[in-house]
Amino acid sequence: SDRALGSTGRPGSGCEEPASEWRMDLRIYHKCILIVILERLQLVPGAQVLDWGTGCGHKLSWASQLYDVSGLGIDIVGDNIAWAQNHSIGKYCQLDGRFVEWLPDDFFDAVLSYAALTHLEPADQCQVVAELVGKLRLGGRIWFGWNAPNIVEDEVLRAKPEYDREKFWNSCFENAVQDLPRWQSGEVAAVWDTELEANMFPDDMSRHASYLFWPPAYSLFLTRTNADGLSAHKVW
Repeated sequence: SDRALGSTGRPGSGCEEPASEWRMDLRIYHKCILIVILERLQLVPGAQVLDWGTGCGHKLSWASQLYDVSGLGIDIVGDNIAWAQNHSIGKYCQLDGRFVEWLPDDFFDAVLSYAALTHLEPADQCQVVAELVGKLRLGGRIWFGWNAPNIVEDEVLRAKPEYDREKFWNSCFENAVQDLPRWQSGEVAAVWDTELEANMFPDDMSRHASYLFWPPAYSLFLTRTNADGLSAHKVW
């Protein structure tokens, strides 16, 4: 990623700049988003957290400092991971996040991810989410933020399968039950929901100009359960 080089062109220096890969300084918004999510997830001190698409590790560092969690961050951009290994809190690995089978099953208390899933093709989005559910302990939570962000022309955005979030994720988990052995057996299942981020993070949407909150950007929340524990209206 060219943005990992920052204005100096030095590998990883983009992580040190206020914009930090976002073209402008959005740190105050990113920290607010993270705190809202962690208050919602109510993780206990020492919780094991996976930050999928961690970038420079800033959010995982904040989570560790403010909520005393223990984290692993993964990202495909080598310069960012190298910087995170030296400067951020937690452990960091460079790899293609589409392939998560090597992660231990039934281990993490939570998976956090912001503005990363949207970079994958729709089929890969579904595969990654379904696989990561099985990496959670029972009762563990997943948050994928900034899905279907409003950063392209309207007709392009509406053509994305994930734009119709109810249809897309229903189909995803139907396929998981058909294709993935642990989902087929009922050992892995999920309670899930989505929420518009314009309704979650700004205290008053009319006072915020940041494109981060423009609809239809939404968050996906999942809770790991099994076939015996399904009780909500959106379950697989």
